Amino acid sequence: MFMGTVTGVAGGVLRDVLSADIPIILRSGEIYATAALAGAVVYVLLQRIGVDSTVSVLAGMGVTAGLRLAAIRWGLTLPVVRLSERKGDLSG
Repeated sequence: MFMGTVTGVAGGVLRDVLSADIPIILRSGEIYATAALAGAVVYVLLQRIGVDSTVSVLAGMGVTAGLRLAAIRWGLTLPVVRLSERKGDLSG
């Protein structure tokens, strides 16, 4: 699962760097690596329960593409935690 996620994300980062754009994974709240991870999880789980490899691959790809396309189409994002400066904070 880890390698599938890293491979998918690295390809996108390389594409963005070569096109002189900010990599999508570094943009706040983007559903990108999460979609790759979800697809990898679906693939591994289907393989573990004995589903045919072709079906597992297609289901994993479908989940990944479906999540990413839904995020693009409907502007879905992940929640972003903002750390605010507090009074009396000793840092910086």
